[in-house]
Amino acid sequence: MANQGDAEAQLKDFVQGKSWVAPNLAILRGKLLEARGQLVTRGIDLFGSWNGESSEAARAAASVLVETIATLEQQCADIEKAIDQDDLERRASAESALKKLPKDAIPDSTLRAVLQGATIVNPIGGGLLTMATIALFANQLSEERNRVAQAELSKIESKIDRAANSLVERRTEHIALNERFGKSDFGITEGSESRPPRTATLPWGGPNVCGRDGN
Repeated sequence: MANQGDAEAQLKDFVQGKSWVAPNLAILRGKLLEARGQLVTRGIDLFGSWNGESSEAARAAASVLVETIATLEQQCADIEKAIDQDDLERRASAESALKKLPKDAIPDSTLRAVLQGATIVNPIGGGLLTMATIALFANQLSEERNRVAQAELSKIESKIDRAANSLVERRTEHIALNERFGKSDFGITEGSESRPPRTATLPWGGPNVCGRDGN
């Protein structure tokens, strides 16, 4: 978290700084899309002329692979979208926060009134404003601006933390999917026959164990 004196600068950086991006996600999503397309194309060629019990097991395994790749693609896209949205919200929140900051300079009208000997109460620290206390008042204005900036920054940082936690949860789901992606997901168990797949339409006309279209 930024120090109090750095809060306003951090807010400005949120507005004017670089956008948050994750370029490797887009690269990964593209590779996954390419791999899924190749698998579907080869599956159509392979399963078009392959029949029998072994072909059914192969179709089931291929269907899981297609669906798993598609799920990973969607997870990448969802995370990219979340990052873009978080970036927009961060900028908008920082812009709004900067507009809320109080002035840190003494108004000319106040300075003229003090010079003319007018009776003016210090709106921040109390007491009367005089030539002897005007410098203290200026310092109080600056401190008040910094205080408000820090409070606004803290709110935004809390939002960022929540967004980061959400991305961690998405990453955990992604890792869990990879860990689950083993022999059992292909309908294969030790010392047993292939499990019967749930039926759905696949590009190569076989059963889809995930219960969704594989294209």
